[in-house]
Amino acid sequence: MNRAQFIQHLEDGLPATVGVREITGKVPVIVTIAEGDDGIFYTRYGLMMAGPLMAALVVLNLKLSNIPVRYINRIKGGEPCGKVLEGMDRAGYVIDFGRSIKSSARISWEGAIVGEADEIFTEGLFK
Repeated sequence: MNRAQFIQHLEDGLPATVGVREITGKVPVIVTIAEGDDGIFYTRYGLMMAGPLMAALVVLNLKLSNIPVRYINRIKGGEPCGKVLEGMDRAGYVIDFGRSIKSSARISWEGAIVGEADEIFTEGLFK
């Protein structure tokens, strides 16, 4: 998958982790830098790593009342949201900054908007 195909992949609302895995050959994991849980929203700031490559800076904001605790716990454990919330849809936009690509999306799952995700993919992903 090249850069243009990856952008199209994101614009089609498909999970970023699937595209990153195709590009790198590695299953991406999220390394949490900081997180917060105010009882209404869970927010995670992290790095999407594909092996030793930092593929993206990610910010995930989830509405806790719309997601079972067992899934929230898996996400808190570092699993990508798209892997945990099978069948989720992303509705958003993608911006190509030249060196990096930014994707922002609302996340819907089981008929409800459950959160938002922002990802900034590094230029190293396409080298």
